[in-house]
Amino acid sequence: MKSNVRTLLIALLIFFTHRSFSQNCDSPMAQVDLAANNVRARLNQGGSLWWDGSDGRYIFPANSNPTNEVSALFAGGFWMAGFDDGGNLKMAASTYGLGSGAGAYWAGPLNMNGDTDASTCANWDRFFKVNQLDINAHRADWQDNGVIDNTIPVSILGWPGKGNPHFIGIHGFDLPDASLAPFFDNDGNGQYNPYEGDYPMTREADEAIWWIFNYSSSLELAGSLPLNVEVRVMAYAYASDNDAINNTTFYDVQIVNRAITSLDSTYFSLWVDPDLGCYTDDFVGCIPDEKMAIIYNEDAVDGSIGCNCDQGISTYCENIPMMAIKLIKGFSDQNGDDLGLSSFIIYGYGLPPNQSVPNNASEYYNLMTAHWLDGSSMLDPQGNPTNFQYPGSPADENAWSMCSANLPQGDHRMLMNFGPFRLNPGESNSMTFAVIGVEDVEYPCPATDQISGAASEVCDFYNILNKQNEIYLPENAVTFSPNPMTDQSVLSLKSSKLTINELALYTSEGRLLLHQQNLHTKSYNIEGTSLPSGIYLYKIICEDGRIAVGKFVVQ
Repeated sequence: MKSNVRTLLIALLIFFTHRSFSQNCDSPMAQVDLAANNVRARLNQGGSLWWDGSDGRYIFPANSNPTNEVSALFAGGFWMAGFDDGGNLKMAASTYGLGSGAGAYWAGPLNMNGDTDASTCANWDRFFKVNQLDINAHRADWQDNGVIDNTIPVSILGWPGKGNPHFIGIHGFDLPDASLAPFFDNDGNGQYNPYEGDYPMTREADEAIWWIFNYSSSLELAGSLPLNVEVRVMAYAYASDNDAINNTTFYDVQIVNRAITSLDSTYFSLWVDPDLGCYTDDFVGCIPDEKMAIIYNEDAVDGSIGCNCDQGISTYCENIPMMAIKLIKGFSDQNGDDLGLSSFIIYGYGLPPNQSVPNNASEYYNLMTAHWLDGSSMLDPQGNPTNFQYPGSPADENAWSMCSANLPQGDHRMLMNFGPFRLNPGESNSMTFAVIGVEDVEYPCPATDQISGAASEVCDFYNILNKQNEIYLPENAVTFSPNPMTDQSVLSLKSSKLTINELALYTSEGRLLLHQQNLHTKSYNIEGTSLPSGIYLYKIICEDGRIAVGKFVVQ
């Protein structure tokens, strides 16, 4: 463990003092590795990523010498903050709590009141892992004759899909009556039962891992109220002959507001301690147009002195990769538009006091909104306010990067921030990001062409795969009456087993007019009084992920 981490752990224990006296739950301890391709990434229950509580465990490349494995990232975590209807700041921030037993999150779902208890936390201190080979065999078994003849793997039989009747027999506790892990609902009844042909939906990844955690009412950060949010994550990876895909891990993140009040001006952040091998000589930056952060080495040799690093940490020596964290799909605003990457900022040791470690909730929130600890704006080299620190290519001496800034060695933390958005009670919002690595990078001050090219391949792969996996309902599965529309029409699903979760309306040219989420309804009334005469399009996404599209006319 790095010595300056120990200092920060002491500070975190002060922040979480209240927790040690009032907690209902034990801190989550479960860990698992995602290891389908050229990456072996440690995942932690409770909001932490990529470390084991002491050392970095994002091993890339995974096929390197097992006696000298090198980690490309030291640790990651999720931050979230917003204001309730009374203007009170509510937030949680996961950093090094795993190493001290004082994490910011607890395992498991929240109930409808936004609460949890010790048994729920203990039960859900686990991961649910499944592989595509098992899913493919299960699907083939059903498609053969409409009956499951073979033994169902425990990973599929015990998947935490809504209403799974076999879950308690596998895991020893029951599911809440809520939609949790994604699944294909073969019979459209809204309930997961693999004996009816249902199976986990994992974007056809070779390996996928799903888990759920929360920030409930018994945890507090100095200067904030508890959030009462639920966080669901699926991490997944693909073994591929394409280096870009084979060197990437993906993460779907969904947040659900279980509080009785809304969260406004909400930001979600990905916090990263980006130790690329040795922790003393790392640089970071961002490419705003590509919604991407980059991590690279300060010079052509990874180490404190030559290839050696303090405390015996393994290094890349002269074979140093370059890493990127790429936003694939961002959180949505109230209109359904992708908010993208709102800001990128670093803080940490060796920086001015106003850019050091935050000490209370307000300082955390300031960093999440591209401000320094005292609330002052982040400025570019010309003195203009900016949301993106070090957005230039390291290879361009005229661009603003950590290379051109000629910064001294330091151990920095970085934040990728997403927002703002509003989250009403019961509503959810989601995003997807990927961690991408490229080898054989030319140092020092590398160009970004290679990492940008890999990120582009990853995005294309993701988009094509998702398009291929979209399942469309037949046109007659939906009624739209009356059509043509006069003042009002009702859009309904014919099947009693299907429910509308999301609805979008478009002009015939494809311009978005309306986007509604979390509807949970069988039908939806559409007002036509404000629509000019013409042809319009609708798109429905059902609770089980199936899609319906169609046209209607306004006279």
